[in-house]
Amino acid sequence: MENLFELDQIFDEEQKEAIKAEAVEKAISELNDTYLALLRKDLMDVIDKAEIVWKKIWKNALSEKE
Repeated sequence: MENLFELDQIFDEEQKEAIKAEAVEKAISELNDTYLALLRKDLMDVIDKAEIVWKKIWKNALSEKE
């Protein structure tokens, strides 16, 4: 905690606000990246399941035709 107090004494309010803003921006960016990765995974899961269903429908249609 002593180091934080020393840093607090070194930076003026404007610099502290700039540092906070940069930290918030980086955190939001990381959260967005994580969210997008989860969406991609969910989308790929849906596509995989849709492909399985499509194959079953196709097989059933072929069986009925014969």
